[in-house]
Amino acid sequence: MNPLNTLKIAWSSTDEQGLEYFNLLKKSGKTVIAIDPMRSETIEFFGDNATWIAPHMGTDVAMMLGIAHTLVKKRASR
Repeated sequence: MNPLNTLKIAWSSTDEQGLEYFNLLKKSGKTVIAIDPMRSETIEFFGDNATWIAPHMGTDVAMMLGIAHTLVKKRASR
């Protein structure tokens, strides 16, 4: 899924409201990590502040579990 593209879809008068937040995030200079097998225009939008991780087919669940494990462990150690 390409958030930069799908945020343009709207059902009300608040068209493209999500893009405001993408622009604020870009201006903040925070690092954005995109985990997607395909490089999309979203990663290009964030430029140098973006890291793209392309998981191999069938490894996404293992990666998500690893991230969840790390988050839980780090929180427990606080």
